[in-house]
Amino acid sequence: EQATAATRQMAGTAQAIGMPIEEMMRGFQQSAPILAKYGQDAPAVFAKVAAASKATGVSIQGLLSITEQFDTFEGAAEAAGRLNALLGGTVNALELLNATEEDRIGILIRSFEASGKNWQAMSRFEKQAIANAAGITDMAEANAVFGQSSAAYEEMLAKTEATAMSQEQLEAATRAQMSVQDKLNTLMQAFSVSM
Repeated sequence: EQATAATRQMAGTAQAIGMPIEEMMRGFQQSAPILAKYGQDAPAVFAKVAAASKATGVSIQGLLSITEQFDTFEGAAEAAGRLNALLGGTVNALELLNATEEDRIGILIRSFEASGKNWQAMSRFEKQAIANAAGITDMAEANAVFGQSSAAYEEMLAKTEATAMSQEQLEAATRAQMSVQDKLNTLMQAFSVSM
């Protein structure tokens, strides 16, 4: 029952944020070792990470690699210190440490916004310094995270609330995603079972 409920929740989230269900399921399988620390809440946390991925344009694995550095007090404190030096003291290390993955990305976005800086107007060296302070090595990911508004980010995360599909909706979505060959194989299997 829990697996079915988690599948429904992920399928509903995928539909709500406009992500293919297969991509959502594949992302969950890849992220499971990292998100296992959340126990039964892992599917809900993953749904928010998937929404954060859709909002920023950064892959799910990319977001998790950014946020994983904040899992220790030392990592969170060092990143907060570096960011505070560049942004003017808006990042709280304990908040980073205690936040879930999608909240950590939100903290980075809100902290950058609170600094009053404009990502588009910054020089490449300023952008690179902020990305390095946040532990982001890929500048495309840094552009996606810091070029994002917190309002748009929060709006995408809000879409993950109450998105569990009914069994009928899940089956319809699965059928819609199947290729013609898969549909024929399923039909033949059902026919052979009835024989």
